[in-house]
Amino acid sequence: MRFWWGFTLLAAQNVLYWDIRYHGDPARDTVHLWSFVQLTDVHIGENQGDYGTPGYLDTLTGAEGGYSVEALRQALHWLQQNWQAEKLAFIVVTGDLTDSGERSEYLRFRALMDSAGLPYLPLIGNHDVWPYVSASNEASYAWGDSLAAMLFADARQRFSQRVSAWEGASLTYSVPNPETGFRSRFHNFTFVYGGLRFVGVDGVSRQPAPLGQAGVGPQADLHDFPGGTIRFLDTLLSAAQPFPLVFLCHYPLLNSPVSGANSFSPQEYDRIMSLLYPHRSQVRVWIAGHLHRGADYPLTYRPTGETFARCVETPANKDATQGQFRIFRVWGDATQVSALESRSEAKPERLGYRLLTLTGQLLYEGVRPPSLSEWPDGVYLLQEQTAQGLRVRAFFVSGAR
Repeated sequence: MRFWWGFTLLAAQNVLYWDIRYHGDPARDTVHLWSFVQLTDVHIGENQGDYGTPGYLDTLTGAEGGYSVEALRQALHWLQQNWQAEKLAFIVVTGDLTDSGERSEYLRFRALMDSAGLPYLPLIGNHDVWPYVSASNEASYAWGDSLAAMLFADARQRFSQRVSAWEGASLTYSVPNPETGFRSRFHNFTFVYGGLRFVGVDGVSRQPAPLGQAGVGPQADLHDFPGGTIRFLDTLLSAAQPFPLVFLCHYPLLNSPVSGANSFSPQEYDRIMSLLYPHRSQVRVWIAGHLHRGADYPLTYRPTGETFARCVETPANKDATQGQFRIFRVWGDATQVSALESRSEAKPERLGYRLLTLTGQLLYEGVRPPSLSEWPDGVYLLQEQTAQGLRVRAFFVSGAR
């Protein structure tokens, strides 16, 4: 399959486009059904010193700015003005929301996104997980993943109500990370919208950067342990996939002997490809940022040399004065138009299970029952939506981990 992508300049705004063919057939997929936006590498706080109030677990003063703020503001303004014309449904932000994971940087990013009034879903990047001001003033470990999950819980909840089959349990709890000796919260999720299944992949390392640098390094990590990313992908892709697949990740899939310096290692690349390959007729695109460039190349299953789908990289939003981003246009055939129109007025399908603490804190929402082995000892409430109505059960977990 060959897909078109290009660079377009509209009203002094850097807008890139890429087409997703629902059936993988340009001759059949001739109707532009809908679109979504990828923003990436925003880097709020870059070159601004200690952002906000002193320290990294800080807040805003009200005067925080910088070129990355202005680039994001300009990008969002363009999207507001062109939302309907471009048939846009939502924005995904594929990591490096902040430059150093400071709470104030997160708060500034959130304020800008929320003020635009557009539905968005943020993923984390390597600049987001280990809060720091400098190499001598940084957090003791990479707990920025939990900070991000907490700060965007409301945005994620709003987003989940716009889509179907949302499953993002790992965003609601942390797991022991044997690679670091601390706990990590992995931002892996999946949802269905407009006939496509989207899969968010957390490949961010939690290891300290080398040579005494602050934060984490640029390399990726599959986190091969219970609760880790490769286990999430393995479970998801062990089942048949009835929808075309779109993957969202901060890191691109580079087929290179030196890819481990800035993305997944060759061994990790092969591991991911071994999971994608059985679904190659359904995989449409792996969407990434991280390298601050525009690129488009095929995915290669190296044991056979076969290529399928594409990896698409989008440049950093902060690297253009007016901001820059990519619009992914979804194309299908005429038979899908009426189905999409009827669904647009309907509510998303109701989620089947909700796990809560006794104080009412939501821990899990999904169409599958939660795995008890993933939760610490305690008493929980499980809500199950059945054909007869809502059923609530209390249960006690003891010695599960």
